[in-house]
This record gives sequence, structure tokens and C-alpha cells, in this order.
Amino acid sequence: MMAQVLMQAGSRFQGPPGGNLQLAISFVSIGLLIALVAVFLSTWRKTRSPFMLGLLVFAAALLLEDLARVAGFLVPAFGPRIVVVPELLELLALAVLLYLATR
Repeated sequence: MMAQVLMQAGSRFQGPPGGNLQLAISFVSIGLLIALVAVFLSTWRKTRSPFMLGLLVFAAALLLEDLARVAGFLVPAFGPRIVVVPELLELLALAVLLYLATR
């Protein structure tokens, strides 16, 4: 299934060289981040730890960042509108991580 999605997306993508590789890496990152969010959510539900909640927000922000990047790749009309969203989500994730590291 994932291979079909990548092939279909790759056939439509007219971006820079290496764009298909970037898209494939984003799909792998999304899968890993979904797993991390699930693990962090499960652990947070058991412990109610503020640190775990911070990690959950961090992973969720990175997941949304990758989803926004993929949306920009797959739907070129989103490109100009969505270009700043991944950067803002990365900023949020890094701010949460810095907050957790300094507590």
C-alpha cells in the first residue's frame, strides 16, 4: 500500500531533484512519529507525568510538521499557503523540548 502511494505521488511530483526521496523519507518519518505518539500517549495516560506530556506534544508537533510537508508535496496548490506551517510546528516542538530540558 505504501509503495503504491509513493509511486503515484512520485509520478505526479514535479519538484526538485531528490523530491521523491524526500517524500519517501517523510512517509517513513510519519510512521515512526505515529508510533512515538502512541507510546508517549500510552505512557502519559498511565503516569500523568508532565515530562511525558511534553514529549507527546513534541512528537505530535513533528508529526504535524511532516504531514504538512507531504501535503505541500502532493498538492502543489497548498505549497504557497502551507510553506510556513512546518517551520512553525518545528519551532513549537523545539520550544517544548527546551522547556523540558530546563525544568
